Amino acid sequence: MKDLIDDMLKRPAQQSMDGLNEIQFGIVFLLWGGIGIALELWGAGLPEWARWSWLALLLATVFLTTVITRRLRARWVHPRIGYVKWAPPIVGTPVVAFILGGVLAFLTIVALTQSSQFRSSLPVFLGLLFAAGNFAWWMRLKIRRLLVYTLLTLASGLVVGWTLPAWLGYKVVMCFVSVFYLVGGLIALRHLMRQPLATEDQP
Repeated sequence: MKDLIDDMLKRPAQQSMDGLNEIQFGIVFLLWGGIGIALELWGAGLPEWARWSWLALLLATVFLTTVITRRLRARWVHPRIGYVKWAPPIVGTPVVAFILGGVLAFLTIVALTQSSQFRSSLPVFLGLLFAAGNFAWWMRLKIRRLLVYTLLTLASGLVVGWTLPAWLGYKVVMCFVSVFYLVGGLIALRHLMRQPLATEDQP
C-alpha cells in the first residue's frame, strides 16, 4: 500500500517532467534566440514589418508544439505512468500561462534594452531569470535535473555577459538555454520510453 501511495504521489512530477515540455520549450527558445541572432547579424536591410513578422512564426510554433506534445504524451507517457488530472492552474490553461510568461519576458527584455543602465547586463539578467524559474520548479517537484538547469542557465548568463556584447549576448543565452532543455528533455523522454507499459505484466 505504501508503494502504491508513493507511486501516485510521484505521478504528477513524472508527467510534468517527462521531457516533452522541456523539448517544447527548447524548440521555442531556440527559434526565438536563433531568429534574433540572425536578425541582428544579417537583418539590417529588412523592412521593419519583416523584422517583427517572426513573432507570428513564434506563436505558430508554440501552438503546433503544444498540440504535438499533448498527442505524444497521450501516446507515450499515459500508457506508462497513467493519466494525471491536474487541478485548475492559477492563470488559465498551461498554454495561456506559457504565452503570458513569454510575453512578460519579452516586454521585460524590451524595456531593459531601452535603458542604457541595464542594457549591458541583459545576458546576466536573462540567465538569472531562467535560473530562478528552474529553481522554483525544483522547489516544487524536487527533480534533480532542474537544479542542473539552474546552474547551467546561471553560468551561461554570466559567461556570455562577460564575453559578448549585450545586444547579441542575451540571444545567445536564449540559445544555450534551449540546448539545455532539449538535451535534458530528450534524455528524460528516452529514460521514460524504456519503462514498460502499465498494461504489461511487471516482473
